[in-house]
Amino acid sequence: MSQKGFVIGSLLAVGSVALTTLLIALCQLPQHLPDTLQLYLLAILVLTTFQSCYAACLASALHRQIEHSQQREHEVRMEMQAYQQSEKLRSALVTSVSHDLRKPLTTIKAAASSLRQQRSITEQDLAPEGLLSVIEQESDWLDGLIENLLDMSRIEAGVLRPQKTWYAIDMLLRDVLARLRPAMGSRPLQFTIPPALPPVEIDVVLIEQVLTNLLNNALSYTPAGSPLAIELCREANTLDVRILDRGPGIPAAERERIFEKFYRLPAPATGQAQPGGMGLGLTICRGIVEAHAGQLRVESRPGGGAIFAFTLPLSHAEGEMTDEQEDTHFDR
Repeated sequence: MSQKGFVIGSLLAVGSVALTTLLIALCQLPQHLPDTLQLYLLAILVLTTFQSCYAACLASALHRQIEHSQQREHEVRMEMQAYQQSEKLRSALVTSVSHDLRKPLTTIKAAASSLRQQRSITEQDLAPEGLLSVIEQESDWLDGLIENLLDMSRIEAGVLRPQKTWYAIDMLLRDVLARLRPAMGSRPLQFTIPPALPPVEIDVVLIEQVLTNLLNNALSYTPAGSPLAIELCREANTLDVRILDRGPGIPAAERERIFEKFYRLPAPATGQAQPGGMGLGLTICRGIVEAHAGQLRVESRPGGGAIFAFTLPLSHAEGEMTDEQEDTHFDR
């Protein structure tokens, strides 16, 4: 329905009201009017009624047409947003993959070429910083990138199914910290665990991935030597795992964006290089935690720094905590 049709319908409706008012006024005239005039008034009544009905139908059709147009406009807008988001993700994926794959591949190729020219493997090549170790490390890096892409595809397809078993989360944290000890160096670490902490039902491999990623982020985006703290807090029905740092923190405007696919924070203002990766780590962590019926969030830490925390559901069957004082352990 065009705007012209709407105007015509409105005029007809207004005219109908005016003619109806006129008809009522004429009907109040004396009854001795001539028959011709009475027939004329009857004709006006019929015409007015017809105009009113037509105006009502016109307005109803116009209303339906407007609703249909608005719905279609909304659908087109949503399709355009989905297309733009898809293009944005495709561009980010191509850029990230081309950048993150090229560096390790270049390193592996250079190391392999050097070994080939040597025609033999020396003791130096077998050392932790030798060419064979470089090839192994860069291959592991590539394997991690591919695994991240596969994890992301499983999460988006809704087919990530945690293989849960009862496990002590504090033991899992200690295992992760032991593996990260070389990267942590001399950083002070405060580890707070409540007493009589019950086991939680988790996929050990997936939650280990979450802990490793969150701790690696804390190491990458905070000054070397700055302290880290890990807290396990028991709530009514959940276990809260908190990783606290004293880095620059996460700006409020970035606290949701960092969980978007391929989004990476700018290089930290601590003199450290931009951490590697495709910007999928936190997205995958949130997907894993949500697959465990938990939540992953980031907060500002009082006094400076950031807090990454996630929750895991607890079973009532595991017993209640005592009111003893929490145990706090300090590692140097």
